[in-house]
Amino acid sequence: MQTNEPIHILVKGDNPLRDECITYFTKDICLEFECEILQKQVGFHWFKLLTTQIRGVITPQFQQSYSQPSQIQHQLQIQQQSYQQAQLSLSQTEENEIVKFADYILDPAAYVGQSTLFLGKIGIQQDYNSEGLSGQIFQIILDVRQKGEYTAEPIMILVEDDNIYMSEIIVYQGKDQNLEFECEILQKPPDYHWFKLIDKNSQITNNAQYSSVTSSINFITSWKKQDFERLARLGRGSFGVVHHEIEKKTQRHVAIKEMQYETDQEKDMFNKEFSLMLNICNALHKITQSQFIHVVEPLGYFINEDGDKAYLVMEFCSNGDMRKYINDMRKMGVDIKDERAFELIGQLISAINQLHVISIIHGDIKPENILMTDDFKVKLADFGLARQLQVGKEYTIAQGGTTTYLSPEILHGKDIQGQKQDQGKIRQTKAVDIYAIGVMIFELLAQRHPFIGDNEGDIPLLEFITRIINEEPAELPSHYSENLKALIKRMLEKDPSRRITAEAILEVPEVAASLSKK
Repeated sequence: MQTNEPIHILVKGDNPLRDECITYFTKDICLEFECEILQKQVGFHWFKLLTTQIRGVITPQFQQSYSQPSQIQHQLQIQQQSYQQAQLSLSQTEENEIVKFADYILDPAAYVGQSTLFLGKIGIQQDYNSEGLSGQIFQIILDVRQKGEYTAEPIMILVEDDNIYMSEIIVYQGKDQNLEFECEILQKPPDYHWFKLIDKNSQITNNAQYSSVTSSINFITSWKKQDFERLARLGRGSFGVVHHEIEKKTQRHVAIKEMQYETDQEKDMFNKEFSLMLNICNALHKITQSQFIHVVEPLGYFINEDGDKAYLVMEFCSNGDMRKYINDMRKMGVDIKDERAFELIGQLISAINQLHVISIIHGDIKPENILMTDDFKVKLADFGLARQLQVGKEYTIAQGGTTTYLSPEILHGKDIQGQKQDQGKIRQTKAVDIYAIGVMIFELLAQRHPFIGDNEGDIPLLEFITRIINEEPAELPSHYSENLKALIKRMLEKDPSRRITAEAILEVPEVAASLSKK
Protein backbone atom coordinates (compact mmCIF):
# COMPACT_ATOMS: atom_id res chain seq x y z
CA MET A 1 0.00 0.00 0.00
CA GLN A 2 1.35 3.43 -0.88
CA THR A 3 0.21 7.07 -0.94
CA ASN A 4 2.36 10.12 -1.52
CA GLU A 5 0.08 12.32 0.61
CA PRO A 6 0.56 12.57 4.41
CA ILE A 7 -1.72 10.50 6.63
CA HIS A 8 -3.07 12.34 9.68
CA ILE A 9 -4.98 10.64 12.50
CA LEU A 10 -6.91 12.31 15.29
CA VAL A 11 -6.41 10.79 18.76
CA LYS A 12 -9.07 12.26 21.03
CA GLY A 13 -8.19 13.19 24.62
CA ASP A 14 -10.40 10.44 26.08
CA ASN A 15 -8.94 7.71 23.87
CA PRO A 16 -7.38 5.04 26.19
CA LEU A 17 -4.59 4.48 23.66
CA ARG A 18 -3.47 8.14 23.68
CA ASP A 19 -0.62 7.54 26.16
CA GLU A 20 0.66 4.58 24.16
CA CYS A 21 0.73 6.71 21.01
CA ILE A 22 2.71 9.38 22.84
CA THR A 23 5.15 6.74 24.12
CA TYR A 24 6.05 5.71 20.60
CA PHE A 25 5.95 9.26 19.19
CA THR A 26 9.02 9.88 16.88
CA LYS A 27 10.26 6.30 17.52
CA ASP A 28 11.23 4.30 14.45
CA ILE A 29 8.64 1.63 15.25
CA CYS A 30 5.61 0.74 13.14
CA LEU A 31 2.16 0.53 14.75
CA GLU A 32 -0.92 -0.95 13.14
CA PHE A 33 -3.87 1.42 13.43
CA GLU A 34 -7.58 0.75 13.11
CA CYS A 35 -9.23 4.04 12.24
CA GLU A 36 -12.52 5.58 11.24
CA ILE A 37 -12.24 7.10 7.75
CA LEU A 38 -13.05 10.82 7.83
CA GLN A 39 -13.64 13.20 4.93
CA LYS A 40 -10.33 13.52 3.00
CA GLN A 41 -8.71 16.94 3.29
CA VAL A 42 -6.79 18.76 0.56
CA GLY A 43 -3.17 17.60 0.68
CA PHE A 44 -3.53 14.77 3.20
CA HIS A 45 -5.64 11.79 4.32
CA TRP A 46 -7.70 12.22 7.48
CA PHE A 47 -8.70 9.51 10.02
CA LYS A 48 -9.86 9.19 13.61
CA LEU A 49 -8.26 6.52 15.81
CA LEU A 50 -10.74 3.94 17.18
CA THR A 51 -10.58 2.68 20.72
CA THR A 52 -10.00 -0.99 19.86
CA GLN A 53 -7.74 -3.32 17.90
CA ILE A 54 -4.52 -1.37 17.74
CA ARG A 55 -1.60 -3.79 17.39
CA GLY A 56 2.07 -2.85 17.69
CA VAL A 57 4.38 -4.21 15.01
CA ILE A 58 8.08 -3.73 14.36
CA THR A 59 8.06 -4.13 10.60
CA PRO A 60 5.66 -5.93 8.23
CA GLN A 61 7.93 -8.98 8.03
CA PHE A 62 8.15 -9.49 11.83
CA GLN A 63 4.42 -9.00 12.53
CA GLN A 64 5.03 -8.90 16.29
CA SER A 65 2.24 -7.74 18.59
CA TYR A 66 2.34 -4.77 20.91
CA SER A 67 2.15 -7.25 23.87
CA GLN A 68 5.74 -8.45 23.29
CA PRO A 69 7.99 -5.68 24.65
CA SER A 70 11.12 -7.87 24.53
CA GLN A 71 10.97 -8.07 20.75
CA ILE A 72 10.38 -4.31 20.52
CA GLN A 73 13.38 -3.68 22.78
CA HIS A 74 15.52 -5.95 20.63
CA GLN A 75 14.57 -4.01 17.52
CA LEU A 76 15.35 -0.71 19.24
CA GLN A 77 18.84 -2.02 20.03
CA ILE A 78 19.34 -2.93 16.36
CA GLN A 79 18.22 0.54 15.32
CA GLN A 80 20.50 2.17 17.88
CA GLN A 81 23.44 0.27 16.35
CA SER A 82 22.40 1.59 12.94
CA TYR A 83 22.39 5.14 14.31
CA GLN A 84 25.89 4.68 15.77
CA GLN A 85 27.16 3.29 12.46
CA ALA A 86 25.64 6.26 10.60
CA GLN A 87 27.33 8.70 13.02
CA LEU A 88 30.67 6.87 12.62
CA SER A 89 30.30 7.03 8.85
CA LEU A 90 29.54 10.75 9.10
CA SER A 91 32.69 11.43 11.13
CA GLN A 92 34.78 9.76 8.43
CA THR A 93 33.39 11.84 5.54
CA GLU A 94 34.38 15.27 4.41
CA GLU A 95 32.25 18.14 5.65
CA ASN A 96 30.96 19.12 2.20
CA GLU A 97 30.03 15.61 1.06
CA ILE A 98 26.43 15.06 0.00
CA VAL A 99 24.61 12.91 2.56
CA LYS A 100 22.62 10.00 1.18
CA PHE A 101 18.96 10.54 1.87
CA ALA A 102 18.63 6.97 3.18
CA ASP A 103 21.37 7.70 5.74
CA TYR A 104 19.71 10.96 6.73
CA ILE A 105 16.42 9.16 7.44
CA LEU A 106 18.18 6.88 9.95
CA ASP A 107 19.17 9.81 12.16
CA PRO A 108 18.14 13.28 10.95
CA ALA A 109 19.75 15.08 13.91
CA ALA A 110 23.20 13.75 13.02
CA TYR A 111 23.31 15.56 9.67
CA VAL A 112 21.99 19.05 10.47
CA GLY A 113 23.84 21.67 8.42
CA GLN A 114 24.92 19.26 5.69
CA SER A 115 23.43 18.75 2.22
CA THR A 116 21.31 15.95 0.80
CA LEU A 117 19.59 15.13 -2.48
CA PHE A 118 16.10 13.82 -3.08
CA LEU A 119 13.71 13.55 -6.02
CA GLY A 120 10.05 14.52 -6.06
CA LYS A 121 7.19 16.70 -7.23
CA ILE A 122 6.24 20.10 -5.82
CA GLY A 123 3.05 20.18 -3.77
CA ILE A 124 1.30 22.69 -1.53
CA GLN A 125 2.84 26.06 -0.61
CA GLN A 126 2.66 28.56 2.24
CA ASP A 127 4.41 31.78 3.36
CA TYR A 128 7.28 31.66 5.85
CA ASN A 129 8.88 34.48 7.84
CA SER A 130 10.64 33.42 11.03
CA GLU A 131 14.05 33.16 12.66
CA GLY A 132 15.65 35.52 10.14
CA LEU A 133 14.41 33.49 7.15
CA SER A 134 11.78 34.68 4.68
CA GLY A 135 10.32 32.88 1.69
CA GLN A 136 7.92 30.12 0.68
CA ILE A 137 7.56 26.60 2.06
CA PHE A 138 6.77 23.84 -0.44
CA GLN A 139 5.82 20.26 0.34
CA ILE A 140 7.70 17.71 -1.75
CA ILE A 141 6.10 14.42 -2.79
CA LEU A 142 8.95 11.93 -3.03
CA ASP A 143 9.22 9.78 -6.15
CA VAL A 144 9.66 6.36 -4.56
CA ARG A 145 9.73 4.52 -7.89
CA GLN A 146 12.94 6.03 -9.23
CA LYS A 147 15.20 6.18 -6.19
CA GLY A 148 13.50 4.00 -3.60
CA GLU A 149 13.66 6.75 -0.96
CA TYR A 150 10.71 6.91 1.39
CA THR A 151 9.57 8.47 4.63
CA ALA A 152 6.03 8.58 5.98
CA GLU A 153 6.53 12.12 7.32
CA PRO A 154 6.03 15.12 5.03
CA ILE A 155 9.08 16.66 3.34
CA MET A 156 9.04 20.46 3.54
CA ILE A 157 11.58 22.75 1.89
CA LEU A 158 12.08 26.47 2.44
CA VAL A 159 12.81 28.49 -0.72
CA GLU A 160 14.02 31.92 0.33
CA ASP A 161 12.74 35.03 -1.46
CA ASP A 162 16.09 35.70 -3.16
CA ASN A 163 16.65 32.11 -4.27
CA ILE A 164 17.29 32.12 -8.03
CA TYR A 165 15.16 28.99 -8.47
CA MET A 166 11.95 30.46 -6.98
CA SER A 167 10.17 31.16 -10.30
CA GLU A 168 11.32 27.82 -11.70
CA ILE A 169 9.83 25.99 -8.73
CA ILE A 170 6.54 27.90 -8.96
CA VAL A 171 6.31 27.06 -12.69
CA TYR A 172 6.53 23.33 -11.85
CA GLN A 173 4.29 23.42 -8.75
CA GLY A 174 1.41 20.96 -9.02
CA LYS A 175 2.73 19.47 -12.26
CA ASP A 176 3.57 15.83 -12.82
CA GLN A 177 7.23 16.72 -13.13
CA ASN A 178 10.06 15.63 -10.85
CA LEU A 179 12.80 17.92 -9.65
CA GLU A 180 15.97 16.78 -7.95
CA PHE A 181 16.58 19.02 -4.95
CA GLU A 182 19.86 19.71 -3.24
CA CYS A 183 19.01 21.03 0.18
CA GLU A 184 20.60 22.01 3.46
CA ILE A 185 19.37 19.77 6.28
CA LEU A 186 17.71 21.87 8.99
CA GLN A 187 16.81 20.82 12.53
CA LYS A 188 13.96 18.32 12.22
CA PRO A 189 10.62 19.33 13.82
CA PRO A 190 8.60 16.55 15.52
CA ASP A 191 6.26 15.68 12.65
CA TYR A 192 7.97 16.50 9.35
CA HIS A 193 11.36 16.80 7.64
CA TRP A 194 12.72 20.33 7.22
CA PHE A 195 15.18 21.51 4.56
CA LYS A 196 16.36 24.73 2.92
CA LEU A 197 16.88 24.75 -0.84
CA ILE A 198 20.49 25.45 -1.80
CA ASP A 199 21.12 28.09 -4.47
CA LYS A 200 23.26 25.77 -6.62
CA ASN A 201 22.99 22.44 -8.41
CA SER A 202 19.19 22.21 -8.45
CA GLN A 203 18.25 19.83 -11.25
CA ILE A 204 14.95 19.35 -13.04
CA THR A 205 14.25 15.80 -14.15
CA ASN A 206 11.47 14.13 -16.06
CA ASN A 207 9.91 10.78 -15.29
CA ALA A 208 12.13 8.93 -17.75
CA GLN A 209 15.60 10.06 -16.78
CA TYR A 210 17.64 12.58 -14.84
CA SER A 211 18.55 15.62 -16.91
CA SER A 212 20.35 18.60 -15.44
CA VAL A 213 18.88 22.00 -16.05
CA THR A 214 21.66 24.49 -16.49
CA SER A 215 21.16 28.21 -16.75
CA SER A 216 20.80 29.38 -20.33
CA ILE A 217 22.86 32.43 -19.33
CA ASN A 218 26.63 32.36 -18.81
CA PHE A 219 26.44 34.34 -15.57
CA ILE A 220 29.85 35.75 -14.55
CA THR A 221 30.77 36.83 -11.01
CA SER A 222 34.56 37.09 -11.42
CA TRP A 223 34.61 40.50 -13.11
CA LYS A 224 36.28 43.55 -11.55
CA LYS A 225 35.65 47.24 -12.13
CA GLN A 226 38.91 47.61 -14.07
CA ASP A 227 37.68 45.04 -16.62
CA PHE A 228 35.39 47.71 -18.12
CA GLU A 229 35.76 51.11 -19.78
CA ARG A 230 32.93 53.57 -19.12
CA LEU A 231 31.52 55.35 -22.19
CA ALA A 232 28.38 57.23 -21.14
CA ARG A 233 25.61 57.48 -18.59
CA LEU A 234 22.41 55.90 -19.83
CA GLY A 235 20.07 56.92 -17.03
CA ARG A 236 18.93 56.28 -13.50
CA GLY A 237 16.92 53.19 -12.64
CA SER A 238 15.20 52.32 -9.39
CA PHE A 239 17.93 52.45 -6.74
CA GLY A 240 20.86 52.87 -9.12
CA VAL A 241 22.62 54.59 -12.04
CA VAL A 242 23.13 52.79 -15.38
CA HIS A 243 26.16 53.35 -17.63
CA HIS A 244 27.14 52.19 -21.11
CA GLU A 245 30.50 50.40 -20.82
CA ILE A 246 32.78 48.11 -22.84
CA GLU A 247 34.38 44.95 -21.53
CA LYS A 248 38.04 45.52 -22.42
CA LYS A 249 38.92 41.88 -23.06
CA THR A 250 36.10 41.08 -25.51
CA GLN A 251 35.12 44.61 -26.64
CA ARG A 252 31.52 43.66 -25.84
CA HIS A 253 29.16 46.56 -25.14
CA VAL A 254 27.25 46.17 -21.88
CA ALA A 255 25.02 48.18 -19.55
CA ILE A 256 26.14 48.28 -15.91
CA LYS A 257 23.86 49.32 -13.07
CA GLU A 258 25.74 50.69 -10.06
CA MET A 259 23.97 50.31 -6.70
CA GLN A 260 24.83 51.01 -3.06
CA TYR A 261 25.84 47.86 -1.17
CA GLU A 262 26.56 48.90 2.43
CA THR A 263 23.51 48.25 4.58
CA ASP A 264 21.66 44.95 4.92
CA GLN A 265 18.68 46.57 3.20
CA GLU A 266 20.80 47.68 0.23
CA LYS A 267 22.40 44.24 -0.08
CA ASP A 268 18.99 42.57 0.07
CA MET A 269 17.64 44.94 -2.57
CA PHE A 270 20.53 44.19 -4.95
CA ASN A 271 20.43 40.44 -4.37
CA LYS A 272 16.69 40.30 -4.99
CA GLU A 273 16.91 42.30 -8.21
CA PHE A 274 19.68 40.30 -9.88
CA SER A 275 18.34 36.92 -8.71
CA LEU A 276 14.83 37.78 -9.93
CA MET A 277 16.18 38.88 -13.33
CA LEU A 278 18.22 35.69 -13.68
CA ASN A 279 15.28 33.60 -12.54
CA ILE A 280 12.90 35.30 -14.99
CA CYS A 281 15.27 34.86 -17.93
CA ASN A 282 15.89 31.19 -17.17
CA ALA A 283 12.14 30.55 -16.84
CA LEU A 284 11.37 32.39 -20.09
CA HIS A 285 14.04 30.53 -22.06
CA LYS A 286 12.38 27.28 -20.95
CA ILE A 287 8.85 28.22 -22.01
CA THR A 288 9.44 30.25 -25.19
CA GLN A 289 9.94 28.59 -28.56
CA SER A 290 12.28 31.28 -29.93
CA GLN A 291 15.68 32.30 -28.57
CA PHE A 292 14.50 35.92 -28.17
CA ILE A 293 12.95 37.01 -24.88
CA HIS A 294 11.58 40.48 -24.11
CA VAL A 295 13.69 40.95 -20.97
CA VAL A 296 17.12 42.56 -20.66
CA GLU A 297 19.36 39.63 -19.75
CA PRO A 298 21.77 39.81 -16.80
CA LEU A 299 25.32 38.77 -17.67
CA GLY A 300 26.89 38.86 -14.22
CA TYR A 301 27.72 41.06 -11.24
CA PHE A 302 30.64 42.10 -9.08
CA ILE A 303 31.30 43.99 -5.84
CA ASN A 304 33.96 46.71 -5.60
CA GLU A 305 37.04 46.27 -3.42
CA ASP A 306 35.63 48.44 -0.61
CA GLY A 307 32.50 46.27 -0.53
CA ASP A 308 30.12 49.26 -0.57
CA LYS A 309 28.98 49.19 -4.22
CA ALA A 310 27.54 46.40 -6.37
CA TYR A 311 27.50 46.34 -10.17
CA LEU A 312 24.89 44.45 -12.20
CA VAL A 313 26.18 43.74 -15.73
CA MET A 314 23.46 43.45 -18.39
CA GLU A 315 23.08 43.22 -22.15
CA PHE A 316 23.25 46.58 -23.95
CA CYS A 317 20.33 47.73 -26.12
CA SER A 318 21.81 50.02 -28.76
CA ASN A 319 18.68 51.94 -29.79
CA GLY A 320 18.05 53.45 -26.39
CA ASP A 321 14.78 53.58 -24.49
CA MET A 322 11.18 54.39 -25.33
CA ARG A 323 11.57 57.91 -23.87
CA LYS A 324 14.20 58.68 -26.51
CA TYR A 325 11.90 57.26 -29.20
CA ILE A 326 8.94 59.37 -28.01
CA ASN A 327 11.09 62.53 -27.88
CA ASP A 328 12.56 61.85 -31.33
CA MET A 329 9.08 61.48 -32.82
CA ARG A 330 7.99 64.73 -31.13
CA LYS A 331 11.04 66.69 -32.35
CA MET A 332 10.57 65.49 -35.91
CA GLY A 333 6.82 66.16 -35.80
CA VAL A 334 6.19 62.65 -37.05
CA ASP A 335 2.77 61.06 -36.58
CA ILE A 336 2.85 57.34 -35.82
CA LYS A 337 0.72 55.41 -38.29
CA ASP A 338 -1.93 52.98 -37.09
CA GLU A 339 0.04 50.00 -38.35
CA ARG A 340 3.17 51.04 -36.44
CA ALA A 341 1.09 51.75 -33.30
CA PHE A 342 -0.42 48.26 -33.32
CA GLU A 343 3.05 46.83 -33.96
CA LEU A 344 4.45 48.61 -30.87
CA ILE A 345 1.46 47.56 -28.77
CA GLY A 346 2.01 43.98 -29.92
CA GLN A 347 5.67 44.05 -28.88
CA LEU A 348 5.03 45.73 -25.52
CA ILE A 349 2.16 43.43 -24.64
CA SER A 350 4.11 40.36 -25.78
CA ALA A 351 6.87 41.49 -23.44
CA ILE A 352 4.64 42.04 -20.43
CA ASN A 353 2.68 38.86 -21.17
CA GLN A 354 5.90 36.84 -20.92
CA LEU A 355 6.20 38.13 -17.34
CA HIS A 356 2.53 37.65 -16.50
CA VAL A 357 2.60 34.02 -17.70
CA ILE A 358 5.21 33.23 -15.03
CA SER A 359 3.28 35.30 -12.43
CA ILE A 360 5.60 38.34 -12.36
CA ILE A 361 4.29 41.91 -12.04
CA HIS A 362 6.86 44.45 -13.27
CA GLY A 363 5.39 47.30 -11.25
CA ASP A 364 7.45 50.13 -12.80
CA ILE A 365 6.60 50.20 -16.51
CA LYS A 366 7.61 53.56 -18.01
CA PRO A 367 9.41 54.70 -21.20
CA GLU A 368 12.80 54.71 -19.46
CA ASN A 369 12.39 51.00 -18.65
CA ILE A 370 11.47 49.96 -22.21
CA LEU A 371 14.65 49.42 -24.22
CA MET A 372 15.11 48.77 -27.94
CA THR A 373 17.61 46.45 -29.56
CA ASP A 374 19.54 47.24 -32.75
CA ASP A 375 16.60 45.87 -34.79
CA PHE A 376 14.06 47.82 -32.68
CA LYS A 377 12.71 44.88 -30.72
CA VAL A 378 11.40 45.72 -27.25
CA LYS A 379 13.12 44.62 -24.04
CA LEU A 380 11.92 45.26 -20.46
CA ALA A 381 14.46 46.57 -17.95
CA ASP A 382 14.78 47.56 -14.27
CA PHE A 383 13.23 44.90 -12.05
CA GLY A 384 13.85 46.70 -8.77
CA LEU A 385 10.11 46.89 -8.05
CA ALA A 386 9.08 43.65 -9.76
CA ARG A 387 7.30 41.08 -7.62
CA GLN A 388 6.45 37.37 -7.92
CA LEU A 389 2.79 36.46 -7.35
CA GLN A 390 2.27 33.69 -4.83
CA VAL A 391 0.41 30.63 -6.06
CA GLY A 392 -3.34 31.15 -5.75
CA LYS A 393 -3.06 34.95 -5.35
CA GLU A 394 -3.73 37.58 -8.01
CA TYR A 395 -2.14 40.54 -6.24
CA THR A 396 0.99 41.70 -4.45
CA ILE A 397 1.61 44.75 -2.29
CA ALA A 398 2.59 47.82 -4.34
CA GLN A 399 6.18 48.91 -3.67
CA GLY A 400 6.12 52.36 -5.31
CA GLY A 401 6.63 53.35 -8.93
CA THR A 402 6.62 56.48 -11.09
CA THR A 403 3.55 58.65 -10.44
CA THR A 404 3.03 59.54 -14.12
CA TYR A 405 2.42 55.88 -14.95
CA LEU A 406 0.70 54.68 -11.79
CA SER A 407 -2.83 53.37 -12.21
CA PRO A 408 -5.88 54.91 -10.51
CA GLU A 409 -6.26 52.06 -8.01
CA ILE A 410 -2.67 52.57 -6.81
CA LEU A 411 -2.99 56.36 -6.55
CA HIS A 412 -6.35 56.03 -4.82
CA GLY A 413 -4.77 53.95 -2.08
CA LYS A 414 -7.73 51.61 -1.95
CA ASP A 415 -9.69 49.23 -4.15
CA ILE A 416 -11.71 50.84 -6.93
CA GLN A 417 -14.88 49.54 -5.26
CA GLY A 418 -14.08 51.70 -2.21
CA GLN A 419 -12.85 49.01 0.18
CA LYS A 420 -9.82 49.96 2.27
CA GLN A 421 -6.61 48.09 1.75
CA ASP A 422 -5.30 45.68 4.42
CA GLN A 423 -3.38 47.60 7.11
CA GLY A 424 -2.87 50.58 4.80
CA LYS A 425 -1.08 48.49 2.17
CA ILE A 426 -1.99 48.98 -1.48
CA ARG A 427 -2.67 45.92 -3.60
CA GLN A 428 -1.53 45.71 -7.20
CA THR A 429 -2.46 43.19 -9.89
CA LYS A 430 -1.16 42.51 -13.38
CA ALA A 431 -3.55 45.24 -14.52
CA VAL A 432 -1.12 47.96 -13.31
CA ASP A 433 1.33 47.00 -16.06
CA ILE A 434 -1.39 47.22 -18.73
CA TYR A 435 -2.40 50.70 -17.56
CA ALA A 436 1.18 51.96 -17.69
CA ILE A 437 1.61 50.67 -21.26
CA GLY A 438 -1.65 52.42 -22.21
CA VAL A 439 -0.26 55.73 -20.90
CA MET A 440 3.00 55.23 -22.84
CA ILE A 441 1.22 54.49 -26.12
CA PHE A 442 -1.04 57.52 -25.62
CA GLU A 443 2.03 59.71 -25.07
CA LEU A 444 3.63 58.38 -28.23
CA LEU A 445 0.53 58.93 -30.37
CA ALA A 446 -0.75 62.22 -28.91
CA GLN A 447 2.67 63.55 -27.79
CA ARG A 448 1.27 64.36 -24.37
CA HIS A 449 0.00 62.63 -21.22
CA PRO A 450 -3.70 61.57 -21.31
CA PHE A 451 -4.45 63.73 -18.25
CA ILE A 452 -2.40 66.83 -19.13
CA GLY A 453 -3.60 69.32 -21.76
CA ASP A 454 -1.64 70.39 -24.83
CA ASN A 455 -0.69 73.81 -23.48
CA GLU A 456 -0.49 72.96 -19.79
CA GLY A 457 2.85 73.13 -18.08
CA ASP A 458 3.56 71.54 -14.75
CA ILE A 459 0.42 71.04 -12.69
CA PRO A 460 0.25 70.45 -8.91
CA LEU A 461 0.73 66.80 -7.98
CA LEU A 462 -2.58 66.59 -6.10
CA GLU A 463 -4.47 68.00 -9.09
CA PHE A 464 -2.74 65.52 -11.39
CA ILE A 465 -3.63 62.55 -9.16
CA THR A 466 -7.23 63.76 -8.81
CA ARG A 467 -7.61 63.83 -12.60
CA ILE A 468 -6.27 60.29 -12.99
CA ILE A 469 -8.63 58.98 -10.31
CA ASN A 470 -11.79 60.86 -11.26
CA GLU A 471 -11.63 62.07 -14.86
CA GLU A 472 -11.73 60.29 -18.20
CA PRO A 473 -8.55 60.35 -20.31
CA ALA A 474 -8.33 62.73 -23.26
CA GLU A 475 -9.23 61.55 -26.75
CA LEU A 476 -6.52 60.54 -29.19
CA PRO A 477 -6.20 62.72 -32.33
CA SER A 478 -9.03 62.13 -34.78
CA HIS A 479 -6.85 60.67 -37.57
CA TYR A 480 -6.33 57.48 -35.58
CA SER A 481 -8.73 54.61 -36.19
CA GLU A 482 -11.67 53.94 -33.90
CA ASN A 483 -10.30 50.46 -33.13
CA LEU A 484 -6.97 51.90 -31.95
CA LYS A 485 -8.67 54.57 -29.82
CA ALA A 486 -11.02 51.96 -28.30
CA LEU A 487 -8.10 49.67 -27.40
CA ILE A 488 -6.19 52.46 -25.63
CA LYS A 489 -9.34 53.38 -23.68
CA ARG A 490 -9.72 49.77 -22.52
CA MET A 491 -6.09 49.81 -21.37
CA LEU A 492 -6.79 53.02 -19.39
CA GLU A 493 -9.96 51.62 -17.74
CA LYS A 494 -10.08 52.82 -14.13
CA ASP A 495 -11.45 49.59 -12.70
CA PRO A 496 -8.59 47.03 -12.77
CA SER A 497 -11.06 44.13 -12.81
CA ARG A 498 -12.51 45.44 -16.09
CA ARG A 499 -9.22 46.56 -17.67
CA ILE A 500 -8.28 44.54 -20.74
CA THR A 501 -5.69 41.81 -20.11
CA ALA A 502 -2.48 41.06 -22.00
CA GLU A 503 -3.98 37.84 -23.39
CA ALA A 504 -7.04 39.71 -24.72
CA ILE A 505 -4.90 42.44 -26.33
CA LEU A 506 -2.85 39.83 -28.18
CA GLU A 507 -6.11 38.55 -29.70
CA VAL A 508 -7.11 41.96 -31.09
CA PRO A 509 -7.04 41.39 -34.89
CA GLU A 510 -4.73 44.32 -35.70
CA VAL A 511 -2.29 43.33 -32.93
CA ALA A 512 -2.32 39.67 -33.92
CA ALA A 513 -1.75 40.63 -37.58
CA SER A 514 1.28 42.79 -36.68
CA LEU A 515 2.85 39.95 -34.70
CA SER A 516 2.26 37.40 -37.46
CA LYS A 517 4.49 39.45 -39.80
CA LYS A 518 7.53 38.92 -37.56
